[in-house]
Amino acid sequence: MAARTAEEAELSDENIDRSAPRPRTEKNANNAAPAPPPDDLQEKDLDVITYLPTPPPEPLDIQGWDTVSNLENVHPAQEAKWKAVTGAKLLTYKAYGGKIEEAEDIAKIQDLIKVSLGLTTDPTVASPNPLENLTRRDPPPFCALVKNLSPEKAQELIERKFLSSKDLTVLFIPYTPPAYPFITTLKGFIFINKTAQETEEAVADAVAETLFDGDGTETATAVRRFVANNKDNIPTIIINNIEDTLRYLRKSITIRRMDLKKREDIGTGEGEGRPAWNLYMYPPTQDHKAMRTWRLLIRKTTFVTESNGAGRTHKIFTCTTCRSTDHPGGMCLFPKENGWNDPTPTHSQTLEDLLNPTPRGNPRGTGARGRGIRASSRGRGSAGRGRGYRGE
Repeated sequence: MAARTAEEAELSDENIDRSAPRPRTEKNANNAAPAPPPDDLQEKDLDVITYLPTPPPEPLDIQGWDTVSNLENVHPAQEAKWKAVTGAKLLTYKAYGGKIEEAEDIAKIQDLIKVSLGLTTDPTVASPNPLENLTRRDPPPFCALVKNLSPEKAQELIERKFLSSKDLTVLFIPYTPPAYPFITTLKGFIFINKTAQETEEAVADAVAETLFDGDGTETATAVRRFVANNKDNIPTIIINNIEDTLRYLRKSITIRRMDLKKREDIGTGEGEGRPAWNLYMYPPTQDHKAMRTWRLLIRKTTFVTESNGAGRTHKIFTCTTCRSTDHPGGMCLFPKENGWNDPTPTHSQTLEDLLNPTPRGNPRGTGARGRGIRASSRGRGSAGRGRGYRGE
């Protein structure tokens, strides 16, 4: 059986354990149903869309997990057992990549949770069993199951987002994550002498016009048709027609500009950033398969403007630190948080030799005849040939 990938896996209602309690917080529930308007407003004076809040995503919200990606390549038999677990449960995964599969890692995570939450008993951390042993770099499954916690303690872990020790950092997500608002990263717009905020407003206008204006255009028609059939996340008691639904989604558009730098320029203060704009929008549905269709529809769209170029999906990142899909690893905010520990650098003798070459007067590992110097002059293993550099 072929391994399920995030693109190939199918979703159904059976993938979602709707009866299991899932910790949530108001702080992180950016896609929660909007609150009703104040009672003291007269209905005749009320434009419902004006008063419904559209909270933007928090900077530390992790974008990209859904009911396919969180259990990608997990053996179906184990997935069924995890689904059957009653009570509070959540998922955890390593920062900076890698699987939770060794007994040492599991013991460290248990101790980290126990000490951080002040528990008297050990939580259960169940490592994932892969369906197939994929050969690509850092393959799934990534998430381990955490259970035997009270709902309050499970909620606390999700609110804290991560726990970190000197040699291990793990992040926490709900077992059934809510649909996330991130859509895509756009590039190609051209702005001269505009502030970052001004470009965000202009990109938001271009996105709104393309997706929601223009009766009869192919894109606007596809958007209307999708929303008409996938709006279970819209509070129908407040918004009860398609026009108001589309207006609410339009109002929820959030654009955040980021300046992408070349990898070698990150952290140096040098190099000119290339602007890109992240697009977020309130999820119209909690059907994760439908949300993939929704994002694909928008990612295939070109946002043409009159005089500011045309924006297109640049690429979908996967952060090498937190696995969020709305930024590259060099722009992750988690390492700046209090309590976060960076991993211990891996020692590389080859890199050490390149950065700190042995003085010529005392060549390391050679006799008085200095054979090591002559070997280096031929370029064997030297930086000039690059063998050691490529091998690390």
